Amino acid sequence: MAMESAAIRCGEAPAPTFVLGLGAQKAGTTWLHDYLGGMGCANFGFAKEYHILDALHLPECRSFHRQRIERARAMLAEGGRRFGATPTLWREIAFEADIAQYHDYFTGLARHRPGVCLTGDITPSYAGLPARVLAETRAAFAARGVRTVAVFLMRDPVERCWSAVRMARRRRRADDPAAAERLTEAEALRRYAGSRLAEFRTRYDLTVMAIEAAFPPEDIFLGFYETLFEEAELARLCRVLGVPFRTPDTGRRLNASAKGAPLDPAVCRQVAERFAPVYRFAAARYGAERIARLWPGARLLPAEAGRQVPAA
Repeated sequence: MAMESAAIRCGEAPAPTFVLGLGAQKAGTTWLHDYLGGMGCANFGFAKEYHILDALHLPECRSFHRQRIERARAMLAEGGRRFGATPTLWREIAFEADIAQYHDYFTGLARHRPGVCLTGDITPSYAGLPARVLAETRAAFAARGVRTVAVFLMRDPVERCWSAVRMARRRRRADDPAAAERLTEAEALRRYAGSRLAEFRTRYDLTVMAIEAAFPPEDIFLGFYETLFEEAELARLCRVLGVPFRTPDTGRRLNASAKGAPLDPAVCRQVAERFAPVYRFAAARYGAERIARLWPGARLLPAEAGRQVPAA
């Protein structure tokens, strides 16, 4: 049974709400975490991205969390005295061993002090989670008296993939197909767009289907990176979450990856064609003209391309 969203207002009778942020990667999630975390009624704990649900349920993401777990266990074996051996690492081990402790942790955060009603985990790779896991997460928090709101931001697939490539190359992640040093940026983009990591992070249509199968409409916020920084859009988000609107600092951009030389249009077109089902989905739901205006990649596809390219 859905919890009553209308009754959840930080300024009235605080009721705990858990933000399940599913991405998309490079779609403003760091800025969103900073914005929500700056509210007096929020407590997001020790991290923005906890990488628990993806590590447990997505084979492609197990290494993200596994490396931190292995480091924590090594520190624990040495008595926990080495630099970096903090209580947060012990919590991560506990979360992986018993997911109920994950739910209990955030429930505790939302009730830590009077006036706190908002907590959450904004991990972009949660975009790949199946509806079953989303429903189980929602049910686990509901059993603890906590409402869960799924928040998902979408960005032009070409722009999102290109930004992810720039970030990966900057960080030189050895396990990321976008980070190979010998590739040009265009070649890295072409390789990344064809990877499984890019697929589940960019197939917004599949993510939205999973969200809508697990959550009632009143507990879902779907938005666009391209309009996220508008006050009207943030006010809509605050209404869904049941928190007071806070004027944003729209001049700040966190974790941004600067662009270099323009990419070969042919490469951008290949990426757009790879994700034609996403453009088709967005155009059908939000209007073709709006999507063409918000997402330049849509204009790289020939007319009717969305219907010509089958869903992956």
